[in-house]
Amino acid sequence: MKINLIFWGYLLLFLADNIVNQFVHWPVFVSGGMLLSIALVPLAWPFLKKHPWIWMGLILLFLIMVINSFRFGFHEKNIADLFFLYLFVLGYAAYYSAGNMLRYRHAAAFIIMALLLFAGPLVVSLAMPAGEKQPEANIERVEIALMPANNNSNPGAQQDLPDTGPDFMLSDDFLEEYRDFEYTQKETDRIYRPGFFRIPHVAAYFLGFSALFLAFIAVERKQYLWFIPAVFLLLLSSYTGCRTCIAALVMAALLYLLHKRHWPYLVATMGVLALIIIFRHEILNILAGTSLHQQFALVVTLTDNIWRLSRLMIWSAWYMEVSGFSWFEYIIGRSYYSGLAANAGYFGRPIWYHNDFLNMFYTYGIIGLTFYTGFFARMYMDFKQKIRGNFFVFVFFNAVILMAVFNGFYYFFPVLLLYLFFLMLKTDRVR
Repeated sequence: MKINLIFWGYLLLFLADNIVNQFVHWPVFVSGGMLLSIALVPLAWPFLKKHPWIWMGLILLFLIMVINSFRFGFHEKNIADLFFLYLFVLGYAAYYSAGNMLRYRHAAAFIIMALLLFAGPLVVSLAMPAGEKQPEANIERVEIALMPANNNSNPGAQQDLPDTGPDFMLSDDFLEEYRDFEYTQKETDRIYRPGFFRIPHVAAYFLGFSALFLAFIAVERKQYLWFIPAVFLLLLSSYTGCRTCIAALVMAALLYLLHKRHWPYLVATMGVLALIIIFRHEILNILAGTSLHQQFALVVTLTDNIWRLSRLMIWSAWYMEVSGFSWFEYIIGRSYYSGLAANAGYFGRPIWYHNDFLNMFYTYGIIGLTFYTGFFARMYMDFKQKIRGNFFVFVFFNAVILMAVFNGFYYFFPVLLLYLFFLMLKTDRVR
């Protein structure tokens, strides 16, 4: 029962964090979550005791964070980054140890909360008088722009981050090193719909994984009407404007076809993908003016102008920074905040590296990268048979890894998402 109370504590903290930050910036979840995490430790300890390298690794990462904070300046971002990593590990360990206590009704509450939090602005808009409605409320636009070079002789040092709008700008310094950048209009205007979520990607993750969970329930219980809300939640995940979740789920499903050698389905799928690529421009024109337009624009960019992808730009900036590491920085990295400061110089915004593995290497060096990769390996070994034996469990686990590669996972409240995963593991009948 205790694990469910802790889950509700994080759920309420998350809800409060998103509501409060609509009005004032205050780290409700981080500050409250640090205290609540104390209650997680006793539940997580049996798992941590069984695998001592994990808790020793967490201590080592804390020491690295302190050392790098002394080197480049203390900042709350350094603490928040390590906190979310801790929460990922402790949450997994606690659910592993107390998995039999998890209940479907708590997962249902999470899904309803995510749906209401995302649909809140729409409900408010419908309730307003016709003359006062603001259809563009809670919509974020991100545009590509160019800016003058921002030279920083000491990129690792703490500095004031620019207070900019949502535009993604490219500095002259960056473009001098970056290859084959072509300025086009295909993706110069990205629209995100976060609802009342602080970050639209969190909304996309919550809705996407909730859709996968309901689809699992539909098959597991042979109650196929559950596919209706599952499809609805998946469409809402796409409607956020974030493409990582949908792309990761699709790629994980394709990996399952390869893994199980379902050749007829795989061949048919590859045929459909080939037709989509051939007629990509026609399809993009058909989707113009719809929420699916920027989702499908990813296919066009991947095919016609792959170096235009913001992820490749950000990862190139990572490479440029890491290339300047001292020998010992390859071991312990730099601080999380110094990465934000470096990217603020390249892109005009203090964005992170949008890849858990790159971020772990930059922030904690090879020690951090080894720990994070090893933890995913541990997760796989814990449930290898169930991951390999069930389509939905396979897709969930592999989508998590793909999201960690293409956007990030441990910073997106996995302590809530893992509740769904362990319920699937608990009730799964291996096929």
